[in-house]
Amino acid sequence: MREAALPHATALAQELEAELQHLDALQQRYTALLVEQLSSLDFLGTNEAAAPSAVAAAPCARKPSRPLPHRGGHADAVASGTPLVRFRRPSAAPCPRASAATVGRTPPPLPPPPPTRAHAGTAPPPATRSDEAAQRGRRALRLLREDRDAFFNAKARRAAQLLREGREAMHRRQARRLAAMAPTPPVTTTT
Repeated sequence: MREAALPHATALAQELEAELQHLDALQQRYTALLVEQLSSLDFLGTNEAAAPSAVAAAPCARKPSRPLPHRGGHADAVASGTPLVRFRRPSAAPCPRASAATVGRTPPPLPPPPPTRAHAGTAPPPATRSDEAAQRGRRALRLLREDRDAFFNAKARRAAQLLREGREAMHRRQARRLAAMAPTPPVTTTT
């Protein structure tokens, strides 16, 4: 009975449900493609993957020269893996004076500026093939994500539009029904 009362809203709801099911299927497909792309890209070799972990583990293995107590005063509770950095003050020696002979002499001419290159604003070319593969992989993933996001945003906008149209149709139908059910005032003519 409800379907007979609101055929337009029912059709819009069914279209919205079909769009959402299609959206779920596409999301699963894009997720599978993204996982496949990530698993097929091996832009970190075994030697490159091991190097950062060895570098990161090196400061942790070093022990401080003396324990640094924290605010509670317990030196053994806090162990810092970073050495204490000491800063030197600049020397207080006066600047060398310029003699009259050096003041009158003209400074040597400046070297000519380097020629401007067309590619000066771009990043330097990758050093190795693995860097090139990593750059291509990152670019491909970025393009995949942008394409996926644009597609899903368009679908979400369409779903919101369909939902809004369905609600508007339902409100119009209810207003018409209420107007039809309201008693009409008797028409009196004055002569």
